[in-house]
Amino acid sequence: MSTFPTWKTIWLGTHKDIKSFRIAFMVAGTNVYKQVYSILSNIPLSKKKMRIGLVKVTVAELGLRGGANYKYIISRARELGLDYCPAEVGPQLILQHKHRPYYECFHIAMEPVFTDVWEQHGLPLGAVSYDNESYHMVRLKPLFTLSYDTFGPQLGWASAWPSYFYDSRYTFVFTHRK
Repeated sequence: MSTFPTWKTIWLGTHKDIKSFRIAFMVAGTNVYKQVYSILSNIPLSKKKMRIGLVKVTVAELGLRGGANYKYIISRARELGLDYCPAEVGPQLILQHKHRPYYECFHIAMEPVFTDVWEQHGLPLGAVSYDNESYHMVRLKPLFTLSYDTFGPQLGWASAWPSYFYDSRYTFVFTHRK
């Protein structure tokens, strides 16, 4: 059992499909990176409503003061009684987390889902161009990120490749291990 306190409890299973999430994001004024919709289409959604307790910790609070790669962060969290969140936690949390400190940002510790997205050669991911021949398929291994800044709430993604390094100041959201 984890010694970390439950930070927040949210509901899963409140949206039956990606379309209902898309509508909820628009109503809530949530900015969603376009690649997130590709990720959402590849995650399982809960069939029934259920509550889940979440734990928010920094990499340093896991005892990794020099930072660590994603694989080691997950390994250390499990040693301390924490576990992956269901992937649905990312989109649900951004919609249900109403009292948000300005410039708060955290990553959802989740089993990454391989996702293919179209990216343009020579342009940042998400940039727009009308040259159809400059696109290529990119395979992502993402996890959800949530941030709150001058643009409002944002649901984005970050790399979950096992070797990707996270500084000790990064914050992750886990569940208690059962």
